[in-house]
Amino acid sequence: GEPEVQKFISLKGISIVHYLVFSEHLMVRRAATEVFCNLQNDEKFLKILRQPDKLRLWLGLCEDWDNNNDPIECYATARAASGTLAMAANDETVANAMIQEDCSKTLLSLLSSEKAELIYRALVIIISLVDTIGKKAAEHLGEGNVIQAIAVVIK
Repeated sequence: GEPEVQKFISLKGISIVHYLVFSEHLMVRRAATEVFCNLQNDEKFLKILRQPDKLRLWLGLCEDWDNNNDPIECYATARAASGTLAMAANDETVANAMIQEDCSKTLLSLLSSEKAELIYRALVIIISLVDTIGKKAAEHLGEGNVIQAIAVVIK
């Protein structure tokens, strides 16, 4: 609940757990990434995603869904990361950072996954980007062949 979230934040949980998102241990990485699914609208966490260099790492987590080292953990991590970004893309600064970091590559990866949960999250990210920053997002998605990829997924 909300009291637990506030306690987590006040104990500097965001910076500690964000460090764990990049752990070499895949189960720790997944669990840490899943924590942020519940914090995607928290201002302190959004400050992290508003930084293009930090956001780039989250986009990479989304693309790692087909890692052969541990496909189950990597898929779960990609699902959590893409879900977090799907909600955070409603923030104008995060949305602009996603465009700056060329999120088209990540969206193409998610759309080509043939996994309904990842495709759904990619579509939510796309809708959020267009709703949040409009023409700039639409142009970026068109130039990155995302629109064509959506047409393929629909068929």
